[in-house]
Amino acid sequence: LDFWATWCSPCHLQAEILEELHEEYGDGKVEIVSIDSGEKAEKVRAFVEKNPKPFVVLVDADNKVSDEYQVAALPTVILLDRQGRIAFKSVGLTEASVLRPLIRKELARAAT
Repeated sequence: LDFWATWCSPCHLQAEILEELHEEYGDGKVEIVSIDSGEKAEKVRAFVEKNPKPFVVLVDADNKVSDEYQVAALPTVILLDRQGRIAFKSVGLTEASVLRPLIRKELARAAT
């Protein structure tokens, strides 16, 4: 899960990192879901039309999902395991070099 907003510059950098990971793991084993926090759907739709993403983009206008995952700042990246439990949570820009081994670990765990 990638929590972001259109006004958040580090969020745009995070999206580029996640796009790279999406290309690497886009075989259906890893699903990236980008969740805009606190903005209206129209604003997010216009932004995504100008800046398309290769993964699902959802709008959390009333911050219900953000609150559920206790997102206090943007960007926030949360890696869920196959059971939907939080395996990793990071606030601030998270590099691919940090996420890649965590993804591999979860994929290996899911394969056993």
